[in-house]
Amino acid sequence: ILADHGDELIKEWAANLEMFYGEASNIPGLNVMSFAGLDHTKLNLDMSLLGIDGALLDQKLREEGIYAELHTGNILMCMTGIGNTEGDYLRLLAALKKISEGSSADLGSKQTAGEDAQQGEVAVGAQQAEVTADESGAGPWTARRKWAQIPDESVLVDLSQAPGKVCAAALIPYPPGIPLLCPGEIISEEDVRYISLLRKRGEKVIGVDHKGRVAVGGPV
Repeated sequence: ILADHGDELIKEWAANLEMFYGEASNIPGLNVMSFAGLDHTKLNLDMSLLGIDGALLDQKLREEGIYAELHTGNILMCMTGIGNTEGDYLRLLAALKKISEGSSADLGSKQTAGEDAQQGEVAVGAQQAEVTADESGAGPWTARRKWAQIPDESVLVDLSQAPGKVCAAALIPYPPGIPLLCPGEIISEEDVRYISLLRKRGEKVIGVDHKGRVAVGGPV
């Protein structure tokens, strides 16, 4: 397909993306991330100014028959590709307009919408930083981790009982899908606080089962 129709498909893809970003900029309360170095074929949507976080936006789009790739915090990401037609982008735009119009938030007039958006982004960012600092106490993981041998056998324990034990199955916040802990590493109190905060927010952590248990070896 690429050999025979690659140029045509890529140009059509680019044109559809340009159309989407242009039309999306006119939807009140919607911010589509776009800056140098960001893969703009992935549509990162933020409607937090309307009180809609990524999880809720995902739910609302599902009600319109649109299924996104993933969400985290205030951001929901939609994947695009050469298989998408203009109609797909138009359906997404229509759904986002419907969600915007159905919001009870007062964004003010069109003349002040931009100013309101800038102020709202600052407030939302500050609120998120406060929650992270106060509830998780987690900072950058820069120190070398303590580790032991990968356990030959494992048991499931409640996440709250995991500090000090050896990780037996990788614990991976998704997104971004980067392991926080790998088998053989020692689980810390800080790890547990951070994972608990993510789960409280409704985000996915691979390696934690539906009962909130993780696989560990024996105590260190």
